[in-house]
Amino acid sequence: MTTRLGAMRGVLSPRGFTAFGPADATPVPVGAVRDDRCVAAREVRDWLEGKLRAFRTPVDLVGNPPFRRAVMEAMLAIPYGETVTYSDIARRVGKPKASRAVGQAVGSNPVAVVVPCHRVVGAGGALTGFGFGLPAKRELLAIEGVAVTGPGAGRVVRRS
Repeated sequence: MTTRLGAMRGVLSPRGFTAFGPADATPVPVGAVRDDRCVAAREVRDWLEGKLRAFRTPVDLVGNPPFRRAVMEAMLAIPYGETVTYSDIARRVGKPKASRAVGQAVGSNPVAVVVPCHRVVGAGGALTGFGFGLPAKRELLAIEGVAVTGPGAGRVVRRS
C-alpha cells in the first residue's frame, strides 16, 4: 500500500499482524493474497492520517523469542501520544539493566507502527534509531502530537 511513509506492506496471520514495514524489506509469505481494502490496511491508512488512535486488528506475537515478545507487549502498552525510554521498557519487562538488549529488540520489531516502537526514545528524550529513518520517526510522533525539536536527531520536548 502507498502511504505517507512510502510503499508499505502488512502481513497478517489468522491471529493478526505478523509484519509491517517498507514493501521492499517486508517478505511476502508463500500463498499470501494482496488486499489493500482489508480492515487492517484501512486501519493503517486511518492511523497515518490521524483518524485512528489504536489498532483493532491484533498483533500475532507467536514465533517471537520470549524477550522480544515481552518488549513488544510493553511497547503495545505505551499510550498514544506518549514516549518512554529504553530504560523504562527494560524496567517494565523486569530486566532493569537490559537497556541495550531492549534497544536490539525494539530495533528488530517486525510490526513497526502497529507495535509502536517509534514511541521509544533515548535517555533524556533523545530521538534515536528507527528502521524507517529518523525523519519517519519524527513524522509518526508528530501524527500523535508529540513535538520533537533541536538539531540533528532532536529531542522529544512535549506533547504539542
